[in-house]
Amino acid sequence: MRPMAFEIDNISHLKNLFKRKKNKLKINTDNEELRFLLSNNENNKILSNIADKEKYCPIMTCKLVDFWRITPSYHLAFNDWTLVVEPTVKLFKNLID
Repeated sequence: MRPMAFEIDNISHLKNLFKRKKNKLKINTDNEELRFLLSNNENNKILSNIADKEKYCPIMTCKLVDFWRITPSYHLAFNDWTLVVEPTVKLFKNLID
């Protein structure tokens, strides 16, 4: 699969009250195959569980800026912020593979 633009972001607490989604992370992409791949990725599920239990609010983007760039960002205002490093790296590694 060739690189495609996407964004992984947090579902707002207000929306989550009404929707009661299991996954706390929303995936924005135009490609349904990529959405399926990200939604069913075990590392994405781990990150979603962390977001459910902690104040973890990531923004991960993949976009074309002269070359394809994957950028993760999140604030460090939750207890064990190192907890998300390994699943994030594994998620991106799965995408690259």
